[in-house]
Amino acid sequence: MKRTLAWVLLLGAALAGPCAERPYTLETEEGLLGGEEMSYDGEALVFEGRACLEGKGFRLEAPRIVYLEGEGTFQAEGLTGLAQGWRLEGKLLKEVRLARGSLRAEAAELTLSSPPEGRKVRLTTPAYRVRAEKATFTEKEARLFGFLATPCPCGEDLRLSLKEATFLVDTGELRGEASLGLFDLEVPLSEARVNLNRSPRLESPLVFSASDTGGYTLGLRDFPLPQPGEEVGAWKGFSLGFGLRVR
Repeated sequence: MKRTLAWVLLLGAALAGPCAERPYTLETEEGLLGGEEMSYDGEALVFEGRACLEGKGFRLEAPRIVYLEGEGTFQAEGLTGLAQGWRLEGKLLKEVRLARGSLRAEAAELTLSSPPEGRKVRLTTPAYRVRAEKATFTEKEARLFGFLATPCPCGEDLRLSLKEATFLVDTGELRGEASLGLFDLEVPLSEARVNLNRSPRLESPLVFSASDTGGYTLGLRDFPLPQPGEEVGAWKGFSLGFGLRVR
């Protein structure tokens, strides 16, 4: 505890900035922790009164932040602030909500690395819903890993699956190698380009019709396969069918 108090006193005097101006401060691996009041119960340091956590690319505040010294972890509620230009609120590093313009993201966990990294992420844009196993956030882009995007308001019958992609925040454009899915059908694509601000046409491509020879045809018409470099949702379709003769 003597070493901890020494860090508190030295940092409070030496560092400059909004969080460093608090009467009590402590340097942690994630960043600078501070508050108007500080107490210690032998296991945890408790910062209260405009408690803050500040590091490279982020600045967060909460009424009360608890730092578990032995584990190097934090506990807090009512968290608000900015991380790489994204507005952030939620429980500290758990169940975090982020926003940037019309974009909304939720992460089950958030690591305050550089850049911040979220896990079990759900991203809502004007035209698509996206879920990803992992995502990193910067001011200009989000890198998404192991994710699926769908324009369907419910369900995932029409979907775009990618192992890794780059999402440009300002334009809403998403790029990466993907497969396009419709119900149980998966069609691999080369590099796909999607604008998450524009909805694709959601017309059913299934066709069932009678033929001149007395049989029936079940097939796909105008199925959404983009040409190389073409935006998904602005495609030219193709037709595929097979015949069934009924006697």
